[in-house]
Amino acid sequence: MADAPSGVRAETSRPEPAAFALKQLKRFRQNVETALETGGVDAVHDLRVASRRLNEPLMLMQEVLDDGSSRSARRQLRRLRRAFRRVRDLDVLRASLHEEPIEPRLASHDLTGLVALLDAERDRAIKKAQRKCRRLDHAGADRLVRRQCVKWPDDEDAQSQFRARLVELWTRRIEALQQLDPRRQGMSDLHPARIAVKKLRYCTELLDRVAPPADDILMRELTTMQSLLGHWNDLVAAARRIARVAARRTHLAARPGWSARLMEHATARVRAADEDRRRIADGWPALDAAIANALREHANPPIATAAASAEAPPADEATSPSAASSGDGA
Repeated sequence: MADAPSGVRAETSRPEPAAFALKQLKRFRQNVETALETGGVDAVHDLRVASRRLNEPLMLMQEVLDDGSSRSARRQLRRLRRAFRRVRDLDVLRASLHEEPIEPRLASHDLTGLVALLDAERDRAIKKAQRKCRRLDHAGADRLVRRQCVKWPDDEDAQSQFRARLVELWTRRIEALQQLDPRRQGMSDLHPARIAVKKLRYCTELLDRVAPPADDILMRELTTMQSLLGHWNDLVAAARRIARVAARRTHLAARPGWSARLMEHATARVRAADEDRRRIADGWPALDAAIANALREHANPPIATAAASAEAPPADEATSPSAASSGDGA
């Protein structure tokens, strides 16, 4: 990817939210390059996280500046993120097979056969993702984001507009999440709640940066709930994929015992996901309380400068399979 133009000021000297966006862009660019070169697990994960963290600042900067380039940048970033989605799904599954104590555990020889199939699938998926990434012009997405950040004015009026719009977005994200309370009747699929928690977490993270002080309690509860929902999602996704492997006609015909044991293991993951559902319901009141407290604090948002938190990095996305859930949802 092309180097930054010489006329662009250092990221630390840019006003918020441009400094935040440039920091995430740097992380995205570095990991795209690594993913194209090596296809590494961490690079695939990190480029996807960085691309998500760019969504809110770009969307709101676009509204303040009335500039359509952010929309194009966000569209490109979303396509690039989705290009690696299947690879990430397989990475999470492969890691969980070795780390998750799901009973009945697969015997070593059964596990070896399954991992070999998944590794071959992952090799095909990363090559396809790399080809798609090159076609999508990742360097062009980089230029679009930089252009928007360079245009961002260093004045209090723009900062005030950004903060006001961010609080509005943050409030809408809370309202959307409250409609997906897993304790409500009929909320059987927790995937929409997982996506809503993730979006609210990223929005809160940005709000803490541009309108300090940070709300540590809400961030802690969102991070905990994202981990729980991510683990539930990973168990369900793993059960589906393992069951599909077991149900292939060639495996049922040639390796019926192996297929049966895979089915048993997939069933065990479904039961574990149901246990996760109860943990999520039990943990929801703490998240509710943290949200209610944060809403009270932001009822009359103060006019504050982000200088005090300009150097504070966002909390890193957890990289364990249970916390950094595979699916993208956006």
